[in-house]
Amino acid sequence: MISMDLSLYDYISLRANSSHSVHVKIDYLMSILTDELGCEQASNASCYYQIGSCYIRIQGIECDKNGNYAFDSDESLKKVNLIEINLPQGSESQHGTEIIAFTNSLSDKIGWEIDWET
Repeated sequence: MISMDLSLYDYISLRANSSHSVHVKIDYLMSILTDELGCEQASNASCYYQIGSCYIRIQGIECDKNGNYAFDSDESLKKVNLIEINLPQGSESQHGTEIIAFTNSLSDKIGWEIDWET
């Protein structure tokens, strides 16, 4: 199990639309992440992906129509309408090209837009 202190992280978000009205089933998302993109599943709705010496965390989230969320565990989630890619601080300067390629690949596979401004 990979341990991460998420207080030291930045993130990129993916969503189907601005109203968060479209969901993807967890099983489908995890299949894409593990089988097609080579991620290591960590929990029901999260995976890790190694780029060089750093690990990024991909977290599926169910949020309200404004993108707000709060949860203690992702084990009960069946579908998600927001994905956050948590990046170690400073990883953009070391692995920016690989992070962009991974994010674009995930976005293309599920057909969601990337919010680079988060």
